[in-house]
Amino acid sequence: MSRGKNIARPITPRPQESTSQPPSPPSQRAADSQPHRNPASITEISSRQPITRAIAGAEPTMSRLGELLGSLIDFIAEFDKTGVLLQVWTGNESLLIRPVDEMLGKPLHDIIGGDEYRPFCGLFERIHSSGVAEDLEYSLNLADGLHWFIARAIPVVASDSGERTIRVLVQDVTRLRKTEAHSRKMESLLAHTQKIAKVGSWEYDTERRTVLWSEQMYRMLGLGNGSEAIGLNKACQMFHPDDRARVWQDVTTLIETGQPLENELRFLTAYGETRTFFSRAIPVRDESGAVRLIRGFSQDVTERRAAEIELRRSQELLAQAEQIANLGSWELSVQGETRMVSENLCHIIGEDPKQRPITVKEALERMDPGDAATVRQNLARANGEGVAFEQEVRYRLPDGRLRTLHIRCVPMLDLSKNVARLVGVTRDVTEQRKAQRAWRESERHYQILVNSLKDHAVLGFDRNGHVISWHNGAELLMGYTAKEILGLHFSRFYSAEDISSEKPIRELDHALREGRFEGEGWRVRKDGSRFWAEAVLAPLPDDEGQLMGFASITRDITERKKAEEELAKREALLAEAENLADIGSWELDLKSGEMNWSLQLYRILGYDPVQTTPSFAEFSQLIQIDLRDELRREKPPAAMPRYPIESVVRWELRDGSVRILHTRAWPAHNSAGEPLRMIGTTEDVTDRIEREGQLRRLSQQLLHARDTEQRRIARDLHETAVQSMAAIKMMLGRIGSLIPKSSKRARNLLRSATDVADEIVRELRTISHLMHPPLLDESGLYPALHWYARGFAERSGINTNLEMDEEFGRLPRDTEIAIFRIVQEALTNVHRHSGSRHATIRILREGANVCVEVEDRGRGMSRASGLAGGSEVQLGVGTAGMRERVAQLDGTFEIKSAPTQGTIVRAVLPAPEDRAESGNKEV
Repeated sequence: MSRGKNIARPITPRPQESTSQPPSPPSQRAADSQPHRNPASITEISSRQPITRAIAGAEPTMSRLGELLGSLIDFIAEFDKTGVLLQVWTGNESLLIRPVDEMLGKPLHDIIGGDEYRPFCGLFERIHSSGVAEDLEYSLNLADGLHWFIARAIPVVASDSGERTIRVLVQDVTRLRKTEAHSRKMESLLAHTQKIAKVGSWEYDTERRTVLWSEQMYRMLGLGNGSEAIGLNKACQMFHPDDRARVWQDVTTLIETGQPLENELRFLTAYGETRTFFSRAIPVRDESGAVRLIRGFSQDVTERRAAEIELRRSQELLAQAEQIANLGSWELSVQGETRMVSENLCHIIGEDPKQRPITVKEALERMDPGDAATVRQNLARANGEGVAFEQEVRYRLPDGRLRTLHIRCVPMLDLSKNVARLVGVTRDVTEQRKAQRAWRESERHYQILVNSLKDHAVLGFDRNGHVISWHNGAELLMGYTAKEILGLHFSRFYSAEDISSEKPIRELDHALREGRFEGEGWRVRKDGSRFWAEAVLAPLPDDEGQLMGFASITRDITERKKAEEELAKREALLAEAENLADIGSWELDLKSGEMNWSLQLYRILGYDPVQTTPSFAEFSQLIQIDLRDELRREKPPAAMPRYPIESVVRWELRDGSVRILHTRAWPAHNSAGEPLRMIGTTEDVTDRIEREGQLRRLSQQLLHARDTEQRRIARDLHETAVQSMAAIKMMLGRIGSLIPKSSKRARNLLRSATDVADEIVRELRTISHLMHPPLLDESGLYPALHWYARGFAERSGINTNLEMDEEFGRLPRDTEIAIFRIVQEALTNVHRHSGSRHATIRILREGANVCVEVEDRGRGMSRASGLAGGSEVQLGVGTAGMRERVAQLDGTFEIKSAPTQGTIVRAVLPAPEDRAESGNKEV
């Protein structure tokens, strides 16, 4: 079938079993074209068998095959060897990028554009030449968006003309790709959700007695990620020894009863920590009703349980604190009912804690009438407006003694900002009032002292926290004059949120209890501006040890606070960066030997930061370098810097695992150039080295597969294609004997056909020998290289000289193949890039090694260095292949080049004499 006839042929529908059947409606054809089939279906219906000619009797078979293809693929296109579209079969024209009439007879490159044509580049020529089908995947932007397709291109020989075309079977897999992307997204979302909530999932197989954990479960247990089920005995090792019996008992109960299970168990993580997990599990039954699987989740509640214990402890400490501070707490409802009176408050007001709590009415009756009226007003305001208050009242105990009590009341609001209850504390301040007299006597001396301070605010409070002394430094810092502030409570220097949380009172209580309070926090000036203050608060006793009041020193440290926050932020960013990069940092004082490690370095080395003190002696085992000796050495020339100092060691963690660590160190000098300290980093490169090893092994396998495939193809070309062409020549000769001598035109055509056949035979032999020269296996390296150099010179016009001893001898087969490929690739680069008219190949022995050099006199490389693969060398795919072959044979590879000076590609390979013979016995 000629190309012109194919282009003129109209588009044919998909083959039908019977022409009498009506065509499928468009909706049905569109449904059939949807990517609901297995993507491998196209591959399954085609093969890589040798191309055979179609015969006339195969029409029914081809019809059935066409029906099968129509059910598995979305459209079929046929191209010639240059990529020109000849025919199209489809049941869904929406998958075509253009109307059919506009595409027929045009190259595919012009139809779909340069970028989207990339997967098809060289495809048609390659299949037309080799006769072997190929698979590919590509994407196109259609009218309804981006579509993904998989295709299989197979060679087809026309039965009438014998012309070979390429038929492409295409399947739309857009929906499958979108489904896969959505599935990956949902799996990632589930994993992130488990990580955020600290919840891990698991599954126990009751028949196989194996446990399968999710990735989050592995993280919660401090283990590396795993995907395989583990045995029950191994999983039980993660439970606390005291809980293991209960685990098995709970599992047995669940299997017997089939009821969901909830429990709390202690786990031993890989870091040696004991963590508490809350778990819930449900049974999964098989068809017989037996419990086949147990699925559940576990949540780490260690901190929650610790917080509950801490809350109970705090409540106990509160009761003790009330006794120590001689104060009591109470709580009232909004209706004025007494909800709670602490035991210590009962002792303060002379009541029996075992009896019912005293009512508000009864307490008001024992107060001084004037104080009681004020308390009623303050309670009403607190209940109605939510305003806290403090007040001192004179209170008469049941035994008749008169005491002075200080009351502090704070309204507690609900979510609607309404007052839900009133809580307060009451303290007996009788003795404090007595001490005020002594306080006033010393006030004059104190004022003289504090007025001499200009950069601090030194304040004096009475026993209740009211300001009783003020000076110039306090006025400059706080903005109040003495007349404005004296007699007011010191809580006005605090923010509203601190007042609501009773922070001022708590600081006074802390100072009374501990003898001193030091802290930092926000303070508020008279104009409402805030500053970060460092405050010291201390109680002032009289000669008898009775409290007279408090002294407070306040200093503005806002700028220092900002600097500390910035430093903390930078340290946090550094720690996060180290964690992401899996790099730890350290610092060594060369004089004292003291070291500082980052938290990430503790993790890398498997140490607990709390229990481990970094020491230089232990760290020396890690770097295996004496840094002091290293620094005492004579400084190298400026052109040869010695820093950073590097080492790579194998480090055994406490769990027995071995990691490979890469350490780098730099010195820090003073102005005189003397080293003061060393700073460095340590990186865990175990995974990277393992991946590099895997890539190296994979590369070796690929190169070996490539050589094997080239050898097979070369043999097939020589034994099949060349022989077939020889048979064609013989048949042409027989045809020539049948053509009359008078038919000059026929004889001329026959002669041209014979010449073309001769040329094809020569080209096939050349291609076969280039892919794998038989001389390399039969005669050795010298004859193969001599043959290749001569052929290269003839094909390229480059004068090529081989400098090699004819008695060079044999080498191991892998070495000979590597040398031949290196020379082949290097000469190809000379022809493509150098512009040189001369090339020299040198092969010589150097002891137990073989040196291979390919030199040209061309333009050279603008950037090159000694070792190939370095950061300054521009390497192509071919150069990388040469380097990889040399590396697999434990050799060295380098490129020497300079602009206009030419290039030398040099490889040195080990070639021991005793291995040369054994490596080629099978040749």
